[in-house]
Amino acid sequence: MAAVAIAGHDAWDTPGTLVLVALPVLAGVAIAIQSALNGRVGAVADSPWPPTLVNFSVAAVSLAVALAIRVAFRGPRPDACRRSRCSTWPG
Repeated sequence: MAAVAIAGHDAWDTPGTLVLVALPVLAGVAIAIQSALNGRVGAVADSPWPPTLVNFSVAAVSLAVALAIRVAFRGPRPDACRRSRCSTWPG
């Protein structure tokens, strides 16, 4: 991490740069916490399936919320409705 900070020392001009550096660090911490909690839940349940179901459910809901926010602020993809009817299938 120090090598990246030294190599990019001249790119720290904008305030958004700190956020772009902090996000991967926070993601790494979150993954470590998630792994520890999954291990504990799996040990208590005596099965790997409950933490797997929780991970899948949280990821699916998070992606759905992110998609809803994206569509709310930016609208659907520009090429999604080029024809007279909107179609979800390509071709």
